[in-house]
Amino acid sequence: MRNKWQFSLLAFALLMICPFLSLHAEIESVQQSKVIKGRITDETNEGVVGANVLVKGTTNGVITDIDGNYSISVSGNNAILVISFIGYKTQEIKVGNQTTVNVKLSEDSEMLDEVVVVGYGTVRKGDVTGAISSLKPDQNEAAKVVSIDNLLQGKIAGVNVGATVATPGAASSVTIRGANSLRGDNQPLYVIDNIPQASTGEFAASAFGDSDFQTAQNPLTSLNPQDIEDIQILKDASATAIYGSRGANGVILITTKKGKSGKPKVSLSANFTIANATKLKDMLNLEEYARFRNEQLGEKSAQFFFAGDEVRYIYSGGEY
Repeated sequence: MRNKWQFSLLAFALLMICPFLSLHAEIESVQQSKVIKGRITDETNEGVVGANVLVKGTTNGVITDIDGNYSISVSGNNAILVISFIGYKTQEIKVGNQTTVNVKLSEDSEMLDEVVVVGYGTVRKGDVTGAISSLKPDQNEAAKVVSIDNLLQGKIAGVNVGATVATPGAASSVTIRGANSLRGDNQPLYVIDNIPQASTGEFAASAFGDSDFQTAQNPLTSLNPQDIEDIQILKDASATAIYGSRGANGVILITTKKGKSGKPKVSLSANFTIANATKLKDMLNLEEYARFRNEQLGEKSAQFFFAGDEVRYIYSGGEY
């Protein structure tokens, strides 16, 4: 009986102490949270406008004002601030006991000295004033696609890529910054190693003599995605200034890999794909097709597509 009474007393004491322990932990947590202020400057001590200040490992972040000042709330002295801005090297600063953290950013010379290809040659990325997007395909990523236009899907802002038909090697619908014409062709101009490629849609004669049969062959299907060094996309009026009206819908510049000095290197990749038709249509047999072609041409001229002897040979099952 006495042991039972002692156990009840101990349980009551724990229930009374737990709320105070929780309150103490909450107060301690609030006390650890503090506000960090500071200024982000460049190498000339000018304030950097719009620099990103982010607490590492979280989504808590702010940007600097017009004078380069910022203010951010962090929890604990172990918080790390990540400061980044385009054209400058990213820096990580541990807060510690500080309440004021001033950071001087240094230029990222590798990023500014990166060379991009334009219509009239190559220029430094830092000197480009037009709307140009760059893409350097990863080797492993390039091995997983069968066409270059698949590399562009979802990778560059303003570039929409969609399949028009399911025919292997058929032209994909690529538009840059939307459609420019309601009825005309909205496809961009492709330039591979400074050589403009032919239009993806050309009229050709079919096997039956029709002149209005249109073939659509993608100029990129003959190019191995793993042979691509980089892709540059001209989006604005600079493309028209260089290539004329052909660049009105934008220009996609593709540079292929070149030979390099050193030991020979051999790589192999394979791709196997199986495609099934979603819906098979009923086809005409030989007799039905002959009758259809003669009826079709009979309305336009007196000459039939299949001669009388050929029709009799078909109708009789191969015997005259």
